[in-house]
Amino acid sequence: MSEFYEIKHHLEEQMCLLSSLTGLMLITMPWLRYFPIFSQTFRKLDNNLTTCYEFIKRPINKRISERDKQTPEERGEPNDLVDYFLDQIETGKDEYFSLKTITPFCFDLFLAGQDTTSTTLNFLVLYLILDQRVQSKMHEELDRLEEEKGRNGFDNSVTQADRGKLPFLNAVINVVD
Repeated sequence: MSEFYEIKHHLEEQMCLLSSLTGLMLITMPWLRYFPIFSQTFRKLDNNLTTCYEFIKRPINKRISERDKQTPEERGEPNDLVDYFLDQIETGKDEYFSLKTITPFCFDLFLAGQDTTSTTLNFLVLYLILDQRVQSKMHEELDRLEEEKGRNGFDNSVTQADRGKLPFLNAVINVVD
């Protein structure tokens, strides 16, 4: 978890640097990085991006090494986008799919997903704080599910399979989303 917070710190610093005057000038005129006043900002931007890419590369490299131990038949259908991307790299049909492009692709998804998820969760918490009736009704629905699962001898954790039993929670999620 500390690694996630470190990456989050690098991303926040990256956003601050990119929105600064020197950062904006570097974006529009990259050749300025060779001048001393801009070189420090450029090094920080480069370091932050490199750190973030290394964070993204670790699970990709782990997946590649796992796949190397399997035959294509053992792998079966792709489990997720990374598997699909790696399958496309192996076919070699499209030059876009390469080991060079998978890291920035996954980084873009990570960045976009983190930002939208954070914003949505912030709005959900605010919505529940401001409307206690919604909060209470959601709580009652979750309590009913917990009792039902307890009576049937199941773990009390709420899973994706329980969504059909939580119509009000689904409605709240749809309103917030």
